[in-house]
Amino acid sequence: MTAGGRQLAGLTVWAEFFPSSTEPVPPLLTPLETVRLLRLDLRTLPDGIEETREPADSLKSLDHLCRKGLLKPRRIGKCRRFARAEVLRLIEEGGAAT
Repeated sequence: MTAGGRQLAGLTVWAEFFPSSTEPVPPLLTPLETVRLLRLDLRTLPDGIEETREPADSLKSLDHLCRKGLLKPRRIGKCRRFARAEVLRLIEEGGAAT
């Protein structure tokens, strides 16, 4: 698996992104899971320290990526979900538009 992911029975394991978890990354992610996977919930300060951003700010960043066409959410009823493969592709490409 690229993007630093480790595979377990064909699934990328969350532990590659979140060391305290051993759960497989689901094929469809909620907006907040997508924010965490892309690390949009963290801000790096000038001194190199990371701090947690407000969830609303992180979701605005995710919405910006969608408006730019870098991520395409899937609608399931009224809910938005993001394909794990597409999020990992964005990470691999470093956010470059396709």
